Amino acid sequence: SMVDGLAERLEDEPDNLEGWSRLAQSYGVLGQWQASRDAYDHALTLAPDDLGLLDGFANSVAGFAMEAGMVPDQSLADMERVLLVLPQNEQGLYITGLAAAQAGDRGLARERWTLLRDLFPAGSPEYGQADLLINSLQ
Repeated sequence: SMVDGLAERLEDEPDNLEGWSRLAQSYGVLGQWQASRDAYDHALTLAPDDLGLLDGFANSVAGFAMEAGMVPDQSLADMERVLLVLPQNEQGLYITGLAAAQAGDRGLARERWTLLRDLFPAGSPEYGQADLLINSLQ
């Protein structure tokens, strides 16, 4: 009910950046990925250069895409938007690679997942997981 109250209050305070950021985080904690994505998107209209907001936006988009099972077109477009500003965003690289693999574009999937893998130290669990993704494309 506190989240609903904040959402109602922000209808009258569309320029309240802190409120929109808090609302987006709250929706994310609740696993309401689309609502979180939308709140981050609104916050980004107020502070388009805020990398923290953009990272939160990417987390919400990734949560929504993973819940959907397939990467929706809007999620792919959102992640491409993230990668334009944050080209090493882990969620962006993973989700765009997943979308490419689902579309049958193994080359693009391999490219994105290789970039993702190389963000981590060799031998780390994350490196190994990304390597498994890459090898699954064979």
